[in-house]
Amino acid sequence: ILKKIIEMKMVMGEVIKEGFSLLRPRAGDQLAKLKRNHARTVEWLVELASLQTSIVTVVEAIEIIHK
Repeated sequence: ILKKIIEMKMVMGEVIKEGFSLLRPRAGDQLAKLKRNHARTVEWLVELASLQTSIVTVVEAIEIIHK
């Protein structure tokens, strides 16, 4: 799970970096690309939140088992 979180954050960083490069001319094409990247970023954030919730659940289960 941690590996997946790290991968997701790295990909999100690349998308954000790409987003800043969209501040250049050719607004129409760039805006369409920005919208696609935004949608992907939201999907990744949802997946990341799900993975983080899974980690909390696993930690809680481990704590219960070790009581």
